[in-house]
This record gives sequence, C-alpha cells and structure tokens, in this order.
Amino acid sequence: GNVTFAVAATGAGPLAFQWRKGGVAIPGATTATLAIASVQSADAGNYDVVVSNAFGTAVSNTATLSVVEASVPVITQQPQSVTVKVNRNATFSVSVSSTSPVTYQWFKDNTSISGATSSTLKLTKVKSSDAGIYHVRISNASGSAISDDAVLTVQ
Repeated sequence: GNVTFAVAATGAGPLAFQWRKGGVAIPGATTATLAIASVQSADAGNYDVVVSNAFGTAVSNTATLSVVEASVPVITQQPQSVTVKVNRNATFSVSVSSTSPVTYQWFKDNTSISGATSSTLKLTKVKSSDAGIYHVRISNASGSAISDDAVLTVQ
C-alpha cells in the first residue's frame, strides 16, 4: 500500500522541511508531506520532520510506520473425495492459514454454489444430481487460493 505523513507548521516564512527516518535525513524529502508508494518491509521505522526558519528549528513528534506482510491464504488441509448413498449426508471441508480474515466460496463442476461460504460444505440428503467435482476458493485482501478437486460419488 501507500502511506503519507504530513506536518502542519507555523512561523515566520519561509519554512524549510527535512523528513528523517531513524534520525537520518531522507534525500529529497523537503516538503510538508512525505509520501511513500508501494510500502516495503524496509520502509518500517520511526519518522519525524525537522522544520526550520531563520529563527531556529523544531522537530516533530515521531510517527512509527509498521509494515505487515500480507499473504494469500495457504490451504493446510484439502477437501477429500466422498462416496455416499442416496439420501445420506456428505461433507467437504478445508483448513487454511492466513494473516487476515478470509472468505470462502464453494463450487460444483466450476459453478458457484449459492450460500456455500464457510470452511465446510454440508450436503444433506444427497441425490444422484449432487454427484460431481467440488472445490473451494479462499480469498483475503491479498489474493486467493483454490483447493484441489474433491469428487462426490453418489451410489
């Protein structure tokens, strides 16, 4: 993502600004705002700005930039194929690891199943028409992962 730090300063002009990270001047960062595009882990740290004019200098409070590495969900347990008799229940489930909240969407034969939005898909009183190939797409703010196919066989 992107981040912008801004400072408001008053005093007899002209005012000069110098942004610093960890007490070290950032080359070219000489306006009242500091914009960092496409923040990376290396950008994490403590930032402040030195404001000066002909009468002296003032240093802002420190602002800390923390960077959290977001990643797409990782499937830790794939759904397993199931064989059931007509009018029995069938359940598919998936487990994931993610650094942020996830959403789920189950599919049968590559068509999304309305309302099937949890880590478990429970089919009750299955019919022959329920037989097919199932998978789930798990998504978070960073992207998505698609599970392996699991086959439902109805006898």
